Amino acid sequence: MTSDLEVTSLGVSTGDLEMSVLFYTEGLGFERVGAAEFGDVFAALCEVEPPMRARSQIVAKGAVRLQFLEWTKPGPSPRAPLPRNVVGLTHLSCAVRDLGTIVARLVALGGTVLEDTRTRIPLGRGTVEIVCVADPNGVRIELAEYPERP
Repeated sequence: MTSDLEVTSLGVSTGDLEMSVLFYTEGLGFERVGAAEFGDVFAALCEVEPPMRARSQIVAKGAVRLQFLEWTKPGPSPRAPLPRNVVGLTHLSCAVRDLGTIVARLVALGGTVLEDTRTRIPLGRGTVEIVCVADPNGVRIELAEYPERP
């Protein structure tokens, strides 16, 4: 089947662009692939009133691209964490080889371990260990360490 649509990125609003980018590049292995600055011409698209100022950084890992937007006008508005049964995008899921090492690295880069999400799922060949870490913007990163595959 051919497609006339290509997903280019998922957007994440942030109050600290550099901290967000470091979390994903140094913590999860994404690479910087593009940057831009935005002004009033984008206000309607971004659903804000002019004057509007923002800058962005796109990071990529494989086919996944994230666009971080740092707002200066209007400033960023924090939001309360939402449970996963609230409609909308809920998390980024990653398979990891060493859960403890990745979690420690993400915490050092401003992440917060959500201890209540720790889950162990027994499989025939071992146990899957899963935990969520919130990035500096509160976005949930689900990390899963699977047993060795034969």
